[in-house]
Amino acid sequence: MKKRFLKLWSVLLSICMLSANMAAIATEMTGSGLSLEILSVQKLEDPYNSDTPDIGEDEMRGGDAVAVTVGLRGASESVSLTGVAFSLEYDGDYLEVENLDLEKNADLGWNLTTERPEDSQIISVSGTGAAYEVGVNASIYVTRFAFRILPENKAGTADLTLTSAAVYDAEGNRVEIPVKNRSLNIIEAEKPKRTIMKVTLTSESVTIDGTSELEPIQAVASDADDPIAENVVWSIVPAGKGAEIDPQSGVITLAPTAVGEYTVTAKAAENQEMLTGEASATLTVTNTLGMITITFDANGGSGSMNDIAIEQGEKLTLPANGFTAPEGAQFKAWDVNGVEYQPDAQIDIVADTTVKAIWETSAASPQIVITFKETPQKKVAKKRQVCYNE
Repeated sequence: MKKRFLKLWSVLLSICMLSANMAAIATEMTGSGLSLEILSVQKLEDPYNSDTPDIGEDEMRGGDAVAVTVGLRGASESVSLTGVAFSLEYDGDYLEVENLDLEKNADLGWNLTTERPEDSQIISVSGTGAAYEVGVNASIYVTRFAFRILPENKAGTADLTLTSAAVYDAEGNRVEIPVKNRSLNIIEAEKPKRTIMKVTLTSESVTIDGTSELEPIQAVASDADDPIAENVVWSIVPAGKGAEIDPQSGVITLAPTAVGEYTVTAKAAENQEMLTGEASATLTVTNTLGMITITFDANGGSGSMNDIAIEQGEKLTLPANGFTAPEGAQFKAWDVNGVEYQPDAQIDIVADTTVKAIWETSAASPQIVITFKETPQKKVAKKRQVCYNE
């Protein structure tokens, strides 16, 4: 019984001594100032350059890529280590992983592995190997990750938090050490300025055949790669010939008379800074209807007028009346498909048309009476009445 008690006492004493030794080692390491830190955050270049300076307090924007370096720093005396283990938690509202293994420090001689469970924002790193001497006040990087700041335009602070940080001493004992974290200051992403470089049309050539409905044409402005919808002002020339464009949407509508060649232009709107430049495209509208013939109907009058031939899409200028009015009537206007027009009016004609004269009753002709009187000296002609028509 006594022997058993002494053996148990010896085991407990050994455990206490081991615990004391490990506590002493931990105290030695933590007391020396050894810590695990995010040593730097650098703007990520392609290819990655480890000598790129730390961004310090520089503000980051959505879409920027950064290299985050984790390492050991600050031992006041040399420490021999055989491994490291830690976790890094990143802010998934602002950051996404681009490369878990951007760069590892092969000089450490530790077999480092990196893991991140699916849909997790925690990266775990661990590895052991040969003994590595961390010198006084040394700064030794362990591994680097690549993150990209999410492109959404929101501002805030993205935290990078180290947890469960520990090192392994020369005997392979795991010793937890303090950490130093870091945050990234994210500001609203700046939308890149774009330049209008070209205009495309859903149809650059349209033929009017008189039977098919004319579909709207969509004009699209773009830079070198992508369409541009905002801050674009549209115009079309010549104006007033039957082709019209919505200045905001770029939708072109065609009248049956819109025959000709048009220049469609997209221009950056004024009083804004996100878009510059202008570009144009050509729209050609033709027809298969040939010439249009306009004939004239005296409508009770007499005489004749020559027919007029115009091209499809050309406006008709109504001529002066060339007919003789019926007795007691005078010319009033031209009747074109039920609408009255005066001479010299310019109107659209889409098919062969008869233009009819409209007459109105003229005012009664006034009578002028001239009276001749006799005098005592001599005789004159008898009184008579002479009528003059207007």
